[in-house]
Formats: sequence, C-alpha cells, structure tokens
Amino acid sequence: MSLDVYTVFLDANILHSKTLRDWILLLSLETENEFFRVYTSQGVIDEYSYHWRKQHPASTDEARRVVVKQIRECIFEVVEGFPVEPVAGYPDEHDLHVHAAAEFSGVDALITNDKKLINFGCSHTGEDLLSYETLSADDFLMQLVEFLPTTVPFEKVYLSQEKYALKRKRDANLCESLRLAGAPQFAEFIHSKVYLRLV
Repeated sequence: MSLDVYTVFLDANILHSKTLRDWILLLSLETENEFFRVYTSQGVIDEYSYHWRKQHPASTDEARRVVVKQIRECIFEVVEGFPVEPVAGYPDEHDLHVHAAAEFSGVDALITNDKKLINFGCSHTGEDLLSYETLSADDFLMQLVEFLPTTVPFEKVYLSQEKYALKRKRDANLCESLRLAGAPQFAEFIHSKVYLRLV
C-alpha cells in the first residue's frame, strides 16, 4: 500500500458477500476515503444484481433497487464506457470486463475471491501483464490493518455492524461471519484487537 490514496476495484463476488462488502465499504466511509477509495463498474453491479435476483426470487424489484442504490452511494466511482478486448492467457473470458474496468479506472488493486484471477495475478504472466495487484478480500483487509494508523475505524464499524446484526439475530457473531465469508485473518484481528477490547 502506497502513502497516496490507495484505490481498489471490487469484483462482483465481493459485492455479493454482504459481510465483505459492508466491511470494506463502511471502512472506506468511516475514513472518509482518505486512505483508500473503492471503484467498481456498471457491469459488475449488473452481475451482482443478477445474482441477487437468483438468491431472492420472490423479492420485489424495489428491494433490489434499494440495495443497488446503497452500494452505489458507498462507492467512490462506478466506471463504464470502457473498451473490452481479448487478453492472451487471461484465465476467464467472462471476467475480461472486470480486468478492462480495473485497467480503465487505473486502480492499485483488484479485490476478488475468484481463485483463478488471484492465481493469475500472482503468476509471472499476470505480473507482467496487469497494471494492478490482485488480492483476496482477506489480504486487502489485512493490508488496511497494517496501513491505518489506529484501530478506531475498525471499532466504529464493528459496533455499527454488531448493532445491525443483533437486531436480526440475537446470537450474531461477526467474527464467525468473517471466517465463513473467507476472511479468517481479518476475523482473528477483529476478535483479538477489537472485540476483546470492547467487551
């Protein structure tokens, strides 16, 4: 992470995980975009919307629209109008639009839990080809742990998340939710450095 404002592009699988999405977007808002800014594309939001509908087949379109509106309001910029071209060796042609949008927006990192994209980003070919890092949500959140000068933003987001979660489920466990969402390192940090300090 550089000393300048770090910029990240969220893939649809991150948006689709409410746990990961909320932690990343709320941390961005809590720090007023001073340390990192979140980008995505209209295509990624469309992909998220498609999967949301599959998961909630009986929900109203207004419910879908509200969720998408909330996401858009938390994101620094939603990019569109960029070219999408074939890339030799890219692991999934269906994700070329993600690569194209990340390149177009000039971000420092693509945040995704797609193992194919992560493995490609870490390969020699990927390192030579891509202008951005490819990180899992867990690795990115742990970068924030190292980069932010205080744990206060994490504490504030934890408390707001806990308040919301307990309204829905009395035995909600935010750390376990993070583990289940694929962020075990960050879950351990929240448990040991945030939760235990607050109880």
